[in-house]
Amino acid sequence: MVRLFWEDEGGAQHFCQAEAKDASATGMSFTIRQRVPVRTLVQVESMTNKVKGSALVRRCEQRGLNFMVGLEFVGGLNQQSKMRYS
Repeated sequence: MVRLFWEDEGGAQHFCQAEAKDASATGMSFTIRQRVPVRTLVQVESMTNKVKGSALVRRCEQRGLNFMVGLEFVGGLNQQSKMRYS
């Protein structure tokens, strides 16, 4: 499970959780209920693997009521041995 955080063009903050469908060292994809514009900078935190980092949205395609989102990591992921989740 991953947590995603981003701001829209108006400065409003957004948050969602998603199950990664495909993940690699360079990116991941998942399905969520919100549209996230392409080129949006997203903060990613993995609760399972205790890593976090930044990613750019490379694609966001509507699939029924959901959106398939593809991210490309920028700057790599950081291991956080003491990450806390609420």
